[in-house]
Amino acid sequence: MRLIAIFLLISFAGAINADFDDAYGYLKQKEYIKALKEFKPLAEQGHVPSQMNLGWMHHKGLGVEQNYKTAIKWYEMAANQGDNEDAQHTLGNLYRNGEGKKGAVTKDLNKAMYYYKKASDNGFPYSTFTIGVMYEKGEGVNKSIKNATKWFKKTYEHDSVKKKILGLWDSFRITFLLDNYKDIHYKYRLLAHKSLELTRVEL
Repeated sequence: MRLIAIFLLISFAGAINADFDDAYGYLKQKEYIKALKEFKPLAEQGHVPSQMNLGWMHHKGLGVEQNYKTAIKWYEMAANQGDNEDAQHTLGNLYRNGEGKKGAVTKDLNKAMYYYKKASDNGFPYSTFTIGVMYEKGEGVNKSIKNATKWFKKTYEHDSVKKKILGLWDSFRITFLLDNYKDIHYKYRLLAHKSLELTRVEL
């Protein structure tokens, strides 16, 4: 019985992945109505990438009327299932900036910080950098150069960043920056930002 259950589980997962591939293929081909039709049942079954894509399509109005409320619903479902840092970071951006006409998404810096921290904990270095910027500017938190520096340093030391810094030239540029800035705060701010540029992390 146990082997049968495992086989059924593997078969089910395989079917979901195949359906997702079809949906994503439609999305890439800009066949948005077909993509929505394929993504929705998968998302309703708890498939995180489908939830993320449904959120994106409602966010941008792809194949459906733009609807921030629905976008946030799907993003939050994806974000709250664990380590979906893309959804968490996107929610952070939405709540940090406020988006849409007539306050479709109300600016909420506490929620922004909450989701940025979740994304940072799950390995998304630009969320880590953004937290540093928020402390630097006093966005939703008490302005603190000390805390900003801590988060900038954490960005630079992020495994996903350091592992992607390739070649002697990149290493030289980073070392040069470190040696030529005396102010520790701006040193780590610049290091963090340049490291993200070098690793081509989307800002």
